Amino acid sequence: MDVIDCPIEDGLSGPRVPQELFRMAHDAGHRGAHDQALLIWERLRLEAPQNERSWIGSLNTLFVLRLDSQAARIADEMERRFPNNGFPPAMRARLAMRSNEWNLAETCWRSATSLEPSNPIFRGGLVTLLIHLGRRAEAEREIDTAPPSSAQHSSLRAARATLAERSGKWSAAIAAWQSYIESAPDSVMGVAGLSRSLCGARRFSEADNILAKARADFPLDIGIAVASAHVAEASQAWRVAQSRWESVLRLAPQHPTATAKVEECKRQSNQEKSELVKILDKFVSLGRNCEFGLLQKSFGSESPGLLRWASTRPEVLLQGLRNKFARLGDEATTEIFSEGEEFIVRDRCYGFLLHTFINVSAGSADSIFRKQCRRTRILVDKLVDQLRAGRKIFVYQHPELNDELAVDIYDALREYGSGVLLCVRTAGGSPAGRVRLLRPMLMVCEIEREGAKPDGSWNICTENWLEICQDAHALLIKQEVEND
Repeated sequence: MDVIDCPIEDGLSGPRVPQELFRMAHDAGHRGAHDQALLIWERLRLEAPQNERSWIGSLNTLFVLRLDSQAARIADEMERRFPNNGFPPAMRARLAMRSNEWNLAETCWRSATSLEPSNPIFRGGLVTLLIHLGRRAEAEREIDTAPPSSAQHSSLRAARATLAERSGKWSAAIAAWQSYIESAPDSVMGVAGLSRSLCGARRFSEADNILAKARADFPLDIGIAVASAHVAEASQAWRVAQSRWESVLRLAPQHPTATAKVEECKRQSNQEKSELVKILDKFVSLGRNCEFGLLQKSFGSESPGLLRWASTRPEVLLQGLRNKFARLGDEATTEIFSEGEEFIVRDRCYGFLLHTFINVSAGSADSIFRKQCRRTRILVDKLVDQLRAGRKIFVYQHPELNDELAVDIYDALREYGSGVLLCVRTAGGSPAGRVRLLRPMLMVCEIEREGAKPDGSWNICTENWLEICQDAHALLIKQEVEND
């Protein structure tokens, strides 16, 4: 490739490098393809050793790839070739910060700024170090004494944002990181900083949305992957955090903390799952479809229930409650048929449809029919006992469940004892709300959407359901305390 002219940025001097290779190296870095970027930068450095930019590109990429000893060696070579360039000591400062050698890092940053006093990148690095060391007054002085020409440089904007972030001034930090992003729209550091500040303000969803876009734009970027994992941790979404730290390990197998983070998130996730199972065990599904049963099953809450795998309409459920499910399971009002590879039980008295999860090859329809009738009667007795005991939260989900119908079902349920009813309906485009009381021990809420898809598959709003169950359980405890 012929050497052609290309613009020299940030005051760097030297012969022109092949513009196409230069563009390719930058594009690869922006995509997160740092191995590819390094190959291009190294080629540029070897073909044009007198050009400072190729050395800087190599050093930056080696740092991202955590090839620290190689970066230190290249920094030494660059310093011998360009003794008045501040980048070699700046790279040593970054490496020293990574290994927690704070005194060495400060010495190197001050060396870099003395070589190039007007370079805002080096001043920004020094400010970041001072902030980390808790020397915020010194950090502010460094920002205030920056030359006017560099005061609004993205590096110093990042330093201001970091200073606000470390001071816990979340609104100021968010505004400062947004300002930084405006000056450096392609910088993942700004996205990561903004997400941290949003987390500090407990605006987890906003942080996750920003990072979701960044992950789509930079799928191989380790900084974005780490920031995404931190957001999930901060919001205590342990299963999500575990998955994201595992993604970090796939991108950077030698990452110094990712393995420990995976194990910690796994431990927290198992503990959370154990606690969730205890909560989910307190709920009994009254049907509509299998959604709530599938949710419970996914967490290991496996208690059999009459209507857990049943299809029930509100008026039919109301009829069953009022009749104490009389004749449900009687052979005279029950039939069995196959749907695909599974036997299904249909009750003609109430119109319930119940899954058996028994394959049609498992035995004759007659023998399975009789077993299912006996099983249904046992589960009827179990449900009636649970309704009388009043120690469970009975959950019923249906999109047509208005307040009047919910009260009717609640009244029928309370004829048995002191049970609690949770009525869940689809939000219908409006935001899903928190659990609230319609009457004492009658809870209502909205869920984002139904889990059943038209093709017969499921896409359950797991996190939304878990929030609902945790809210309902907490509300029940509060009610019981107030009634004592």
